[in-house]
Amino acid sequence: MMKRREFLLSAAGAGVAALSFSADALAGSRARAGAAGGGSDIIVGYTGPFTGPLAHYGISMAAGTNAVFKKVNEAGGIRGHRLRLVTGDDQFNPKKAQAAYQHCFDEGAVVFAGNFGTPTTAAALPWIAAHKIPVVGIYSGAGIFRHPVNPYIFHYRGSLQSEANNIRSFLDAQQNNRVMILSEQDKYGQACTTAMELAYGKSMAYLGSAYINTYGNMDDATKVAKAIMEKHPTALVLGMTTKIGALVVQALRKAGYGKKQELLIAISGIGPSGFAKAIPPKMRPGILVSTVVPFPYGGGTHAGFSAQFRADMKAAGVSEDVNFSGMEGYLNALVLTQALKQAKSFTPADITAALNGMGEFHIGTPPDDFRFDISPTNHSGTKYTNLVLMNEDGTYSN
Repeated sequence: MMKRREFLLSAAGAGVAALSFSADALAGSRARAGAAGGGSDIIVGYTGPFTGPLAHYGISMAAGTNAVFKKVNEAGGIRGHRLRLVTGDDQFNPKKAQAAYQHCFDEGAVVFAGNFGTPTTAAALPWIAAHKIPVVGIYSGAGIFRHPVNPYIFHYRGSLQSEANNIRSFLDAQQNNRVMILSEQDKYGQACTTAMELAYGKSMAYLGSAYINTYGNMDDATKVAKAIMEKHPTALVLGMTTKIGALVVQALRKAGYGKKQELLIAISGIGPSGFAKAIPPKMRPGILVSTVVPFPYGGGTHAGFSAQFRADMKAAGVSEDVNFSGMEGYLNALVLTQALKQAKSFTPADITAALNGMGEFHIGTPPDDFRFDISPTNHSGTKYTNLVLMNEDGTYSN
């Protein structure tokens, strides 16, 4: 059986090439490769962190995407064309985002199966606009990619605003009226804070926000935890990625946060599976995590869909990536393949047209299917969000 790393990256190296904004040179050959007949591969790009402290995001999402592509290819592909994923490693560094996109483009990508992260996506926006290639499913709920509608970006995950609204509804039901948000100090953290501010408006229940260095250490986390404890929030929302999030939780637990039933709620960008692994077992119970995809481990309203996900991941030899990030890549690939089946040809323009024409559609089999709605004026396919509870063993309860 092909090793996991080889399975994920065999289509292309994770390195990146020098950046160029001249897309016209490849336009003719790319249009010919997109003809309706069988033969050539449909090359799909994906950019994200494949090395560095956040590599688990990119690896798991690529695994979910490749599991779908493997199943489609074994069934004959799309009109005789095989799907092939090529990857660009941006290491979650905005300065490397455009070069990662360019690398995939140079490998022949005609569409992107998204990329990971708010800061990196923001940095790539000029490249995306210049090349007019659709990007299906970025790992970000930030409003800057949704309003106004970006003509080339299509979303499979609920927005940060949907998450913030759901978190407030949950806390209101608990009569929790001392709420703060602590975010990492980058575009993602800023977007999380903005979403919470909009959710609460002028409510007296909202105590305000604080920030921490995205790449901070335990000393930074300890200082922030002390400041948080002085404000006495009964619910603290975390808008951050895995590594700094785990450090913050450890610092807060050591400072006593949670002993009086205070709540910790992490927004989905924390990377639920990696987040749980990075926290000592005794500090895990009671942490809630907002998620934007069906629960990957079984049960809940999409149990049948989740079962199919696990079966397809097993068939692809990547059962170790049965987690929330793997589910995101899987769901994203299903949306993309449905659009490719409707595209007149496999050129960027025709794939974009197919995406805009999808309207309301369902992924999976009723009653466990997942509903989307995409049109030229609405690229936010779903508002789905769900809170899950972390257990001491690192698993989650739905």
